Amino acid sequence: MDRARSTPKARQETSDTEIVAALEQVAQDPHERAFLIVHGDAYRNYYLQFARVDGMLHCEAVANEYLKPPDQLDAEHTAVLESLGWSAPGEGIANWWRKVQLG
Repeated sequence: MDRARSTPKARQETSDTEIVAALEQVAQDPHERAFLIVHGDAYRNYYLQFARVDGMLHCEAVANEYLKPPDQLDAEHTAVLESLGWSAPGEGIANWWRKVQLG
C-alpha cells in the first residue's frame, strides 16, 4: 500500500514554538496530572508524552513494542535517546522514559 495515500491528514501543523509553550504550561501547571502528547507521525505511531506528577515531569517516547517492524527504532535512534538521558523500556515502564525534577 502506498504510504502517501494511506497517511491520515494532519489535524493541524504545530510549530516548535507552540510545542515548547505547551510543554512549559504543563511544567508550570500547579495542578498535578497535567499532560501533553506530541504526535510526530500519527501513521507510524511516533509520539512523545509528558506528564507532571509529584513535582516531576515524566517523559515517555514510544518504544518498539508499539511500532510496526518497518517503523521500529534502530540502534542509532536508541543510542541518541540514551545519549540524551532517556532510559530504555523496563522497570514497569513500557516506553523509553526520563524524569525531570521541576522547580
